[in-house]
Amino acid sequence: MVMTASMRRYLNKTRQQRLGADEEGSLGLMGRARSRQASVVGNRVPEEYETQMYDEFGLIMTPEQHGTLQAELERSRKARAEAQAKLNEQQSKIDAMYLEKQKMLDAQRGKIDSEIAKAYGSGDDGLETVRVVSGNNVEATYKLPKEAISKLDTQVFNQGEGSYTANWVDDGKHYNIDTKPAGIDDRYGKELHESLKDAQSQIGLESDHQKAMADKARAAAYGQLGEASKALDNEMSMYRSQIDDSRAAIKAAEAAEQKQLADAKARLEESIGKSRGTALNIGYKGTGR
Repeated sequence: MVMTASMRRYLNKTRQQRLGADEEGSLGLMGRARSRQASVVGNRVPEEYETQMYDEFGLIMTPEQHGTLQAELERSRKARAEAQAKLNEQQSKIDAMYLEKQKMLDAQRGKIDSEIAKAYGSGDDGLETVRVVSGNNVEATYKLPKEAISKLDTQVFNQGEGSYTANWVDDGKHYNIDTKPAGIDDRYGKELHESLKDAQSQIGLESDHQKAMADKARAAAYGQLGEASKALDNEMSMYRSQIDDSRAAIKAAEAAEQKQLADAKARLEESIGKSRGTALNIGYKGTGR
C-alpha cells in the first residue's frame, strides 16, 4: 500500500504523543516517567505527602516530624551533657577523697615512727663518745648513753684520790678518762678498759634488743598501713571503673543514635536509587514503543 502524505502526518503525530508532548502540550508516557522521576529524586516529593528533604539529617519527613526529631535529639544531647557533668563532679570528689586519705595514711606513718622511737629508742641515738687516754694519747673509744656517763662522772670518776679523772673536751664532743687515778703514780688502764667494754657490751645488747623490737613493731604497724592503703586503692579503683563504665555507656548511646540516623539516611538513599532506576526503566520502555 502506498503511504500518502496525510497518513504519514497522522503516524508522526501519534508517535509524538507517545514519546512526549503533543501540539497542545499534554504529557505522553515519557513525560509522565520524567515527572515521576523528578518527584522522587529531587528536593521535593509529591505535594500530597507534604514532606521535604532535610539536609542536616539526609531524611525526607514532614515539618512536624522534623521538629519532633530535632527536639528528641536535643533532649538526648542535653541528657548526655548533664550525665557527663555529674560524672566529672563525682570524679573530682573521688580524687579529692583519695588525696585526703593518702595524707591521713602518711601522717599515720610519721606518728608510728615517732611512737616507736619513744618506746624503743633509735639505734645509736643518745650515745656519746668515751675515750680512754694516757696523757695526750687516745688508747680506745667507747659508746655509752649520756645518762650513764653522767652517773659515772658524778658517782665513780672525779671522786678524789684513787679515782679516775674524767672530763668533757672538744666543746662536749668527747668524754676523756685518764688511766692514771688521782694521787697515784701508776696507770691502771686495763681495769678501766675492761669495765668500759662490759658497760658498752651491755648497752649494745640492750640497744640490739630495742632495735629488734622497734623493727618488729614498725613492720607490724606498716603492715596494717599497707593493708589500709591497698584497700583504699581498691575502693578508688572500683569507683573509677564505675565512672569509666558510665562514660562508655554515654558514648555508646551517642554512637547508637548517630548510627540510627546514618542507617535511616542509607535506607532513604537506597530507596531513591531504586525509584530512580524504576523511573528510568519506565522511560526507556516508553521510548521503545
